[in-house]
Amino acid sequence: MRIPTLIPAGLLMAAAMAAQTPTPPVAAPIVIPPVSPAVELKIDHAACHDPHQVASKTVDPKMTDPGDHCELGQTVTIRFSNLDDWVRADSAKHDPRNLVIALNGHALMGTHPAVMVAGSNTLAFELNAPENTDTDAEMNRQAWRAILRKHRSPTLLMLSVGLKDATTFYGSYPLAFRLYPPYATLVFIFIGILVLTVGYLAARSGLIRVPGPNPGDGTTRPYSLGRSQMAWWFLLIVASYLYIWLITNNRDSLTQGVLILVGISAATGLTSQIAGKPSGAAAAVPADPAAEPVPATTPTCSKGFLTDILTDENGISFDRFQMAAWTVVLGLVFVVEVFSDLHMPDFSPTLLGLMGISSGTYVGFKLPGK
Repeated sequence: MRIPTLIPAGLLMAAAMAAQTPTPPVAAPIVIPPVSPAVELKIDHAACHDPHQVASKTVDPKMTDPGDHCELGQTVTIRFSNLDDWVRADSAKHDPRNLVIALNGHALMGTHPAVMVAGSNTLAFELNAPENTDTDAEMNRQAWRAILRKHRSPTLLMLSVGLKDATTFYGSYPLAFRLYPPYATLVFIFIGILVLTVGYLAARSGLIRVPGPNPGDGTTRPYSLGRSQMAWWFLLIVASYLYIWLITNNRDSLTQGVLILVGISAATGLTSQIAGKPSGAAAAVPADPAAEPVPATTPTCSKGFLTDILTDENGISFDRFQMAAWTVVLGLVFVVEVFSDLHMPDFSPTLLGLMGISSGTYVGFKLPGK
């Protein structure tokens, strides 16, 4: 006879509930999509052309010979070996329109592709120093200043390309760069001839001398401070304009400050001549009607350039010295900034006002004089 096994009621209830509880589903494995490998732009070839060649799409796909040089103001055409692959790797970020170029590690901001030929893996960038006042243009000018300070002769610059706001640039292609175009010698000869011509006329004629009759006895009239200042700024501005145009191909480099400076110089030279004329300067009537009229004042003779421009009827005067000193100081600042930064300085209204006050003081002291 089998003896029945006694099972506690609690265990029976727990077993019944477990049989009714559904088994939880097994979690599906998380699939991580594969990350596309980073694609770096590779520069296959680069060469420079005149802007009109690129605009008219007459650029040879083979570009130019390796011996050609690039110049500021030209357009550099870059052919990539994998531009399409680079765009497809991340189409949201890899926009060719946001690419900029760098020379020797100096990013030329604002140099976005000017010409994009579909399907050719080719982009064109302008090599220029813009005159705009926005942030990109200022950073572009600073980059060119850093480059040109170190390279005043033909050299190789390493060309690379990258996105505007990125810190990584792709490629390192050697680009032959020449600061001065082939006709630079002719321009420098012209500037030299101009300077020599003004110097010769200043010494041999009355170009920058006080107007009036010569004293006679082989002597010449004294030099005029106002006219000398006009000649000084004329030579500096003409030479600077040609130098900037020669390197940057910029034909609009004159600034508003320069025009005001020329106006101050011209007004000083004109008013100084008017103020220097003595009242009642009519010639004395000789006793003999057939004789030549006798000047009311005896013309003075030159005692040397520096003495003439600093001296009035009372000797060396501070107003003349002040005007001459400011003219030389601003001229030196002008030349240094043009040579180093390749643009004419735009003097502040305060500095131009100081120059005007100095010139006005010089003219004012001439009023009670001659």
